[in-house]
Amino acid sequence: MQKLAQGITDQLVQNNIVKPEDADSCRYGLELMFSSVSEILCVLVISLFAGNFAETVVFFIAFMPLRIYGGGYHADTRLRCFLILLAAYGVLTALLMLLPLEAYRYVIFGGAAFTLIAVIALAPVRHNNKHLSENEVRVYRKIAVGVCIAEAAAALVGGILAGESPYILSFVCGQLAVSLSMIAACIKINIAGR
Repeated sequence: MQKLAQGITDQLVQNNIVKPEDADSCRYGLELMFSSVSEILCVLVISLFAGNFAETVVFFIAFMPLRIYGGGYHADTRLRCFLILLAAYGVLTALLMLLPLEAYRYVIFGGAAFTLIAVIALAPVRHNNKHLSENEVRVYRKIAVGVCIAEAAAALVGGILAGESPYILSFVCGQLAVSLSMIAACIKINIAGR
């Protein structure tokens, strides 16, 4: 992935699409994008074999926009990042397999409320590799809170209308994964700051 990202960056610089001084940022962004896409594709392939592909797609539909604007935990290596994603997918799979249907509504309502509180309190969680200006922080915060409110409303309506749906549960699990990631990132930042 590094060679591919470097090759694309070189082409973008040669064609004057990217300034030479921005080449490192461009290459890093491409590496991160390729890594993220390959990790998600890997989880989706696993979900085909586990029989919960649609639920996994729904998980990512809730997870990705909130994670982009709300921020969250960043592992020190790509392997650890992938392992954390696999762990989140494992929890989703376990809940889908083991949680009694009558408990779905509790997780849906509780998870949506917990996520809303976490996003309002913490978003966006900053990371060293993603430098945001104060204006960008305000914009990301507004978007994160807006996305979270929309997702929470969708989850609550879904919970009321179809509270025993594995899709609504998966959607809320995507939200919960982000809120827990944000909390973990804040803990990591506080520990590093000591």
